[in-house]
Parts: sequence; structure tokens; C-alpha cells
Amino acid sequence: MDFSDFKNTALVPIDFTDDSYIALEHASGIAHALEDKNFKVTLLHVLESSDLDMPYLEGNPLPDNLNKSLVIEGVINRFEHLKRERLSNIDASISYAITSGKVY
Repeated sequence: MDFSDFKNTALVPIDFTDDSYIALEHASGIAHALEDKNFKVTLLHVLESSDLDMPYLEGNPLPDNLNKSLVIEGVINRFEHLKRERLSNIDASISYAITSGKVY
């Protein structure tokens, strides 16, 4: 994996709780303070109860498995709402990733 793609990137774990929104506000503040047009914010959601074959990255096709697709679509809808409601003022590229595993 080429980690140079993650230069100038804030990875923000999101579980859609108030605490994760605080982390998102901090990332937003960093993006604003840096005034860097190349700064990226990547939102990461970990599904503990799902077994994704591989991480889902924004823009990729959904899995063939209907249950996995529905779970991912639900998270995508929440991410899109979050981007509209809380991130519209960030002057940074915003993307998201969804994976499965343990969060601890």
C-alpha cells in the first residue's frame, strides 16, 4: 500500500455519536487553520457486526451480497447527511471508508 496518498489527511473515526462529532469538529478546525487546498478529511466507520470481504471506499461498487450492500448503503446515507449538515463549510476534500472489525 502506498501511504503517500494519506499525506495531509485527517482520518476521523465516526460512529455517529456526539463524541465522534467532536472529533469531526477538530478535524474541521485543522482543515480551516491549515488553509491547504490539498488537505483531506477521511471519515472511517467500523462495522463490528458485519464481515466485509474488503473495506468499502467511497465511489467503489457495492458488494454483490444484498445484506452487506444494504448495511453499507445505510452508512453511506448517514455519511452523506453528515457531509451536508456538518461539513459543508470545510474547505477540504472529504471522503469516507467503511470496514469491519473490532474498534478496540
